[in-house]
Amino acid sequence: MSGGTSGECWRSRDWMPGPVQVVSLSSTEVDGGEVIVAGRVSDRVQRLVLDHGNGRTTTARVERGVFGLISGGSVTKNAELVSIGEGGGGIGRRRLLRSFDRVDRCYADPSGEVVYGEAGSQCLPAEPWTR
Repeated sequence: MSGGTSGECWRSRDWMPGPVQVVSLSSTEVDGGEVIVAGRVSDRVQRLVLDHGNGRTTTARVERGVFGLISGGSVTKNAELVSIGEGGGGIGRRRLLRSFDRVDRCYADPSGEVVYGEAGSQCLPAEPWTR
């Protein structure tokens, strides 16, 4: 067994790179196994589910803009966090097990200031965190 712990850079208190930001992740295996995940979510996220990548799911506890979950079973390297909005509509999916040393995309606040990632022509809108 060889597990790991990682975290994502929390560069801005007020802005997040998308609707879900993983702040802490621990796993029993490098590319899967059982996981413990904590982070924060935007106001748009009403429910957050971990798709284990093998047919199983675990629902995260979401309260006041933060979430936590313990997988209760192994996840695969293809595991994803699925964010669900009001009325049950899907907001997005993001891979759970990925490199945390950099943000995959550029995210900017409404003024155009890059708050996550490197400046580029295709910055996505950063999501506000208001908790």
